[in-house]
Amino acid sequence: MLARPAVARLTANVTSALCTPLHRACDEGDLARFASTRDRLAPLHQELFVEGNPIPLKAALGMLRLCAADIRTPLTGAPRVTRDRLVELLAQITSIDEVLAGLRLPALVH
Repeated sequence: MLARPAVARLTANVTSALCTPLHRACDEGDLARFASTRDRLAPLHQELFVEGNPIPLKAALGMLRLCAADIRTPLTGAPRVTRDRLVELLAQITSIDEVLAGLRLPALVH
């Protein structure tokens, strides 16, 4: 079986409609589909860990209007460069996610 690191679980909070087929492909041993989905999600995985968790995750979920982007001390908000990169990645990923989930997400909040 292919490894399912915690990074995939963190990303599932942002894009569950892509993580579901990722895990299904893993369970079914479909390496080509697994690799394709993994590669599509890789930039988002990386960006969600550039700052201390949960800072980028909260920023991404806030941009998707899935939660408030507030961070309690001692943490701080995501830096502008992280937020800009998340906006770029989420715009790419959410369009795919929407198609798979059959829904329309609200516009990103920057």
